[in-house]
Parts: sequence; C-alpha cells; structure tokens
Amino acid sequence: MCEAPVAADALPLAQRAQPCFSRQGTARPRAEALLRGVLRYFEYHDLEVGWPPDWFRNPFTGEQLPADCHWSRVPTFAAGDIKCVWEASRFGFAYLLVRAYWRTGDARYAEAFWQAVEDWRVHNPPNTGPNWKCGQESAFRIMAWLFGGYGFGDARATTPERQAMLAQMVAVSARRIEAHFEYALSQENNHGISEALGLWTVGTLFPQLKCARRWEASGRRWLERLAQDLIYQDGGFSQHS
Repeated sequence: MCEAPVAADALPLAQRAQPCFSRQGTARPRAEALLRGVLRYFEYHDLEVGWPPDWFRNPFTGEQLPADCHWSRVPTFAAGDIKCVWEASRFGFAYLLVRAYWRTGDARYAEAFWQAVEDWRVHNPPNTGPNWKCGQESAFRIMAWLFGGYGFGDARATTPERQAMLAQMVAVSARRIEAHFEYALSQENNHGISEALGLWTVGTLFPQLKCARRWEASGRRWLERLAQDLIYQDGGFSQHS
C-alpha cells in the first residue's frame, strides 16, 4: 500500500467513486464497477480511472510517469509513491473478473480482461516505462495474467491469437526477472521469493519456451533456499513489516 494513504475527501471529485457497494461487496458488483472504470486500489480506495486505466498515472495525485524511456531512466518518486502507478499494472483485477465470470457466465468479464492485456501490451513495450522497473512487479503481473488466461480458457473472448500473445508477454516478463534476479536476491526479502516463484511458474507451465527448463530449475532451487533462509522455525518471516 502507499506509504501515505490519501484520505477520500482529499481526492479530486472527478476521481472519487460514488459508493455503490460495501467494502465487503461480492465479485459481481465489484466487477460491474470495474467495467464502469472504477478500480479498487490497495483493496481500499475505489477510484474512477477509466477502462482500461492509464498505466502511467498516479490517481491519487494526478501525476504521470514517463512512458517512452528505458525503465532504468524512470525516476522513482517523480509522481509520488511509484506503487500508486504500479497498482493497476499488477492486474489484481484479473482475480475479481475470473470469479465474477465463473459465478455468472457473463462474457463481458472475459472480454474486459483481454482488452486490458492488449492495451497494456501496446502501451508498455518490453523494458520501456515504469511498469518494467521492478522484477517483483513483473512476477505479480505474470501470476495475474495466468490466472486470467486459465480462468477464461473456455470463454469466447479467449482466442488462439490472444493466448499466443499472452504466452509471449509472459516469456518476455520472465526474461526481465531473470536478467536482474541477483538484485532481488541481494535484498534478502520477499522480492527474491516473488521473482523465484515467477520464474518457476513460467518454466513449469510453458515447457515449450526456450528457457523454460532453466527457469523452472532456478526458480524452484531459489524458492526452497529462500524459504529456509527467510522463514523462521515458528513460521514468521524475516521481513517483519
């Protein structure tokens, strides 16, 4: 979550969602709100951001991060907490849309997922822009993409072309993780675990990819090692926060 959450009454009126369901609302009303452009940030703030959302905008401040340069040149704090920009690109809404789809059979939810994937691909070329800046973010996105890809497997919106596109995006994301995996390990926290899980997942589910065997072996090896190094005997985690 953002280090300094913004109070609801501090949000610009155009960004503030009208309360149409409770915080404990079911999948369907939340999915319907999503189709109207209301995205829940950090499982707390319901913000009107449009659909698909602007992948480079901090909705709490209205500021934008540059989208046309290599991720290493994107300033981390130029638009407030960068997590507020990353949140939409984590694709956490994929879990919501799949659950709503399986409860209702409404094809709009599957189409909304694929629209978001296609839009993200167009606006986030490999290694360009803020959403490629963190390997852990790539791992979170991989998990959500695959949940959607499998969850919508029988939907009419899930065409062979879209499945092939998603497989390519997953492969490129795994390459991004692998290229800087040593940095994740150097932090000795949940980044290493998340990114190892991302590599293991891609390597396991996509054996046809050129690097799949290496990703599967490396991801599993580091998951096992990091679990031993970072999880205490009582089940607690070394990252106390």
